[in-house]
Amino acid sequence: MNIIKNKMKLILLFSLGLISIYSVNNAQTFNKPGVTSAQFLKIGVSARAEGMGQSVASFIDDASASFYNPSGLMNIKEDNLFVGYTFMPANVGLSFLSFSKRISDNDALAVSVIAFRSDEMKIRTVLMPEGTGQTFHVAEYALGLHYAHNFTEDLKIGFTLRYLHMNLVGDQFSRGSWSADMGIQYDTGLEGILEGLKIGMVVDNFGPEVKFINESYGLPLKYVIGFSKPVELNSENNILLAFNWVKSIDEKQKAHVGLEYSFVNFLYLRGGYKFESDSETWSGGFGIAQNIFQYNIKIDYSYSDYALLGELHRITVGIHL
Repeated sequence: MNIIKNKMKLILLFSLGLISIYSVNNAQTFNKPGVTSAQFLKIGVSARAEGMGQSVASFIDDASASFYNPSGLMNIKEDNLFVGYTFMPANVGLSFLSFSKRISDNDALAVSVIAFRSDEMKIRTVLMPEGTGQTFHVAEYALGLHYAHNFTEDLKIGFTLRYLHMNLVGDQFSRGSWSADMGIQYDTGLEGILEGLKIGMVVDNFGPEVKFINESYGLPLKYVIGFSKPVELNSENNILLAFNWVKSIDEKQKAHVGLEYSFVNFLYLRGGYKFESDSETWSGGFGIAQNIFQYNIKIDYSYSDYALLGELHRITVGIHL
């Protein structure tokens, strides 16, 4: 039986690897920012993940896994509520909420909401450059349903289905669509210097093109392969090293690296960097975890440098119920 399971794991990993490589090779010709819709799906939602340069595909272990890698929902033993807000330039904000629940020893479900909204802006024309007296705002939403399963003791697999609603300039540019994600996490079980090594693979934002007036735009399809390795310094101090290789159809290949230092599972310090990124560079953050009224509560903050666009601040709260 173990031999059969090991063969199934190898076959699944090999198949996903081939799919990713084939898809990425076919996407190499694309590096055209602005040719995809639903760009809000590319904005990170977790302060912990973004503080580590979004290098979390292989180990994410809270309800934000519904965004980064749905297979990570199997790392959560209790019900988990996760909420967060991203402060962006020009009074633009992104809200996120996710709730995950283990429905059996080998299965988990989650629901999530992503809400992106801009401030009110003036409608301007050539004849009225100071404004027509009317205003508009951009509002985009995603409602997600997520499922994860322990394929074996070492291999987790997860799926996401989202309904998307994009309201760019009033009802005139309002559209609905859907997207799907798929991800795996694999604990290699290696010993020695590679003990604790984990691998993650994700395909994000697969779905149909969205048509606005006479033009159609695809979703920001993305492929991720990640690795992570814990380093135990002593009983109180630990380090987590992480790496993601990322390819989006509208951007060039990027490498994300991240580091997290933890002290007695109470204080966390983080740093990350995104190589070959035109918009993002370094990030950092911190977090604290504490049991309050029998609930394990974790509060995280991150700062991300977005070069010409300014800076992003994130605050997230996770509660194990």
